[in-house]
Amino acid sequence: MVVYFGRVNLSIVLTFLQNEYGYSKAALGIVAAGFFGTYAAGQLINGVLGDRFNPRYFVSLGLAASGLANIMFGVSRSLPAMFLFWSINGYFQSMLWGPMVRLVSEYSPPEKLHKGLIFLISSTIIGYFFSYAVLGQITVLIHWKWAFWAPGLLLLIMAFLWFWAFRGNTRKSAPVSGKSEDTAARGGLWGILDFLLRTRLWVVALVCVLEGLVKEGLTLWSPTILSESQSLGMDKALLIMTLLPLLNLPVLVLSGWVNKLFRHHEKPTLFFFLALSFVFAVMLKFTLRDTLLWMSIALFSLIAAAFAINNLLISFVPVNFQKEQRVSTAAGFLDCATYAGAAISGPLVGLLADRSGWKSVVDGWIMVTVMAIILTIFTRDYKTKKQ
Repeated sequence: MVVYFGRVNLSIVLTFLQNEYGYSKAALGIVAAGFFGTYAAGQLINGVLGDRFNPRYFVSLGLAASGLANIMFGVSRSLPAMFLFWSINGYFQSMLWGPMVRLVSEYSPPEKLHKGLIFLISSTIIGYFFSYAVLGQITVLIHWKWAFWAPGLLLLIMAFLWFWAFRGNTRKSAPVSGKSEDTAARGGLWGILDFLLRTRLWVVALVCVLEGLVKEGLTLWSPTILSESQSLGMDKALLIMTLLPLLNLPVLVLSGWVNKLFRHHEKPTLFFFLALSFVFAVMLKFTLRDTLLWMSIALFSLIAAAFAINNLLISFVPVNFQKEQRVSTAAGFLDCATYAGAAISGPLVGLLADRSGWKSVVDGWIMVTVMAIILTIFTRDYKTKKQ
């Protein structure tokens, strides 16, 4: 939850950076792309390392370095410096998700695994809520720099708490099914490539790229879209954005319920939520007008179906590989693909908005969703153990 204070804050201050420094949306999109790019690359590295090293040290380092990067972003005055520190933040935040999914898969009893994943995923949604609620008010009432300094300090405190709480945990990946061999370390790079090809995770990764284009583009630019398309002040737009993450919680619960309905076959569940995203994105295209404010807001929340898709891909799919001790590797690879799409989305959305307006951006999201639906046909149907 705390991690999202040091990630969502850029979305909150975009308009303030435009007003204070005169940066274009495309330029600020490049800053966002720095985070997404290093986060994606870091997931490839840290997803694998997360299966090999003690989460106590690994996650603590990621939290502390992310906190320092946020503080340095807050003191930056130039676009290159902001790009540098936000890129550093992206890399160190990539050290967190894979090991956490691994911990849930190792410590949860089999009958509680999916509930454990839902609990973990819900913390990200709560993180979004408190980020907009707290940091939005800090930005409006004090100064946008405190939207980075406060999360930086909080992340440093969290790093200490994590390190202290896991002081007795020296456990590496526990042997599964009586195997003592470290499967995650076997085969090196070629072993990892064989794993990705054999399991056809690379096809799922392509869906993640397209899903990341929509999900993170929506997350990054939602306050600005609401402010400009609905003629709202930024303070009101941020207040509305505070409420939207709460509406994501029912979607999260629905994703777990739908996956259970399909007997934990992720493929039909993925089709279901992609179809929802498509319908709601088409409706949003025709409601971006002042007179349809609340309809637009409702559709922003309903496109949160994209969040359910992402949760499904980066958590439910990786736990299928617990016996191979590749949970963190799979989670990191798929999360990498998601943020590779996000890295493209940041500057692309800014450029489209500068040149053609927000409706052209929504058109792009519709096209990307159609591509993801088509590509899902070629994904493998993973099935976790029935809970």
